Amino acid sequence: MSQKRVSLKRKYYINFLCMIVIPVLVIFIIAIGVVNRIVRNAALSNIKSAQESMRDILESDVKEASIQLSHMVYMDDGIFMDLARQSDTNYVARRNHVIDQMDEIFQIAAAPKQDILSMKMYFKDGKSTYVKDDLKQSSDEMKESEWYRQAKEKRNTVMIGTYDTSTVPLMYTRQRKWEFIIIAALSPDRTIDRLERIEMVTLFYRSNIGDLIRKLEKENIIGTTIITDESGDIVYQGHAGDKEIWYLGQMKDREREISDQRVKRYEAENKVIKYTYVTTQIDDTGWKIINFIPSGDLTKRINQIALYMFAVLIIMFLLFYYFSRYFLRNILNPVHNLVEGMGEVRDSNFDVHIEPDGQYEIREMIHSFNQMVCMLKNSIQEKELAQERKHEAEVRALQSQINPHFLVNALNSIRFMAQVSKYEGIQKMAEALMRIVTCSFRSNISFYSLREEIEVLDSYLYLMKIRYSEGFDVEYDIDESCMEFQVPRLILQPLVENAIVHGFSEDEIGHLKISARCAEERLCLRIWDDGCGMPEDQIQQILNGKIREKNDNTSIGMENVITRLKLNFGASCDIQIHSEAGEYTEIVLVLPAVREKNDKGIDC
Repeated sequence: MSQKRVSLKRKYYINFLCMIVIPVLVIFIIAIGVVNRIVRNAALSNIKSAQESMRDILESDVKEASIQLSHMVYMDDGIFMDLARQSDTNYVARRNHVIDQMDEIFQIAAAPKQDILSMKMYFKDGKSTYVKDDLKQSSDEMKESEWYRQAKEKRNTVMIGTYDTSTVPLMYTRQRKWEFIIIAALSPDRTIDRLERIEMVTLFYRSNIGDLIRKLEKENIIGTTIITDESGDIVYQGHAGDKEIWYLGQMKDREREISDQRVKRYEAENKVIKYTYVTTQIDDTGWKIINFIPSGDLTKRINQIALYMFAVLIIMFLLFYYFSRYFLRNILNPVHNLVEGMGEVRDSNFDVHIEPDGQYEIREMIHSFNQMVCMLKNSIQEKELAQERKHEAEVRALQSQINPHFLVNALNSIRFMAQVSKYEGIQKMAEALMRIVTCSFRSNISFYSLREEIEVLDSYLYLMKIRYSEGFDVEYDIDESCMEFQVPRLILQPLVENAIVHGFSEDEIGHLKISARCAEERLCLRIWDDGCGMPEDQIQQILNGKIREKNDNTSIGMENVITRLKLNFGASCDIQIHSEAGEYTEIVLVLPAVREKNDKGIDC
């Protein structure tokens, strides 16, 4: 089943989307979610830690107010309480004198506690006495307070009450807005108040928690803080403002008993805001510290950072997109064209040509491809031409098979007739010619021994001497140890023929010397003549080959020998021609000393 082909560009974009864009976005979203959760938990932990500090301050302030009240009540066998009873008189001078004494004792006993704002005693006859500062609240308003009623019920026990100065103006001179006032109240029995004239002793203590809450709220660390009593009523709202009723409603929700973290919605001015609240309970008093903070503020900073990072990612993706366009235009597109061109070559279209484009390396690759296609095309054409020539040669070889047999049979008939007629010269000429012709047409044998080569050469020289009327002398200098070395057949005859035909003149007797030596596994054959010699340019043409026109068959003997030696021995053979015009010509063949060859010319 064939796979559907997808273009390189489309595959690149799909891979880029699946392997880079989507994974990066998924990792980004997961990372932001994890970091968001970590930051949220850290913010909640900070709020919880701040609430722990608030709880410690409140517990310390409640304890301090209770101790101060108890100290004033029980000090020096109740001297302060005795003076308080004496202040309950209609005599103004007496009353003022007693109050001055109370104030002196209070200043000494309460010093250096500057957070004690006032101390006030309420009598059963409806009158009251205070030291340090008076209250704006009437006695009736005080007596209606829950803490006042509880103190009356549990006599000789310090009960705690609170006031929020942001909602209730309590003092005349020593009060500041948004302060949390702790009231320690004690209703004495007969053991303390022997005359039972005092109904309630109260001490008003300013807690430092208001300063801490304002500082933390200003730094936007804890959101909005409120404090509720054990009944769930707000006793301190600070900067809660118009949300206090909504906060109070949330605190009265049954869910507040289940968890100290809930997400609630505040609807005002057509806005829906999610809030998270955190609570911490003060065990001694039953109060709760509740912090409300918009859920978005917990992770506001990380959300801003995530937005910036997302914008950076988008910019990076855009830059990478433009880089991809450049990459595709300069690399992938040329590669795609190259692939298309290779497909054309695969379909046997060798006329394809690709215009070089893109980066330097890609252009070089396209150049190489075009050259390769051109070379392949030429090679195929040459191979086809060689096949045609081979076919023609096979046809000519088949046609020429008849001629050698006919020629050998005719020469054999001439030799027989010359023998019958006792013409020895004709008989010897026919035998020599038969030997040469027979050797020439032994197409199934490429190599034979140097001895056989010399025998054929002797037959050829016998015929040439008759032709040239003994116009040259031949001298052999053959080392007997070389006679059995294998050589390609008919390599000496063409060289000797060239020396006789082109080197000797008809009016002079020439000398021809043929020698063979063997040294260091090399066979050295020399053909020397004292003929007319050859110029250097002719020697180079013979050694390097010359360009021939069609049907030019002149002087091909030496070229044929050189070509066959190179085909058989390659670089292991050496061919040299030395000549001097009018003096001599020497041809040197240095061949590997081969002792035995099979019919295919391969060493055995």
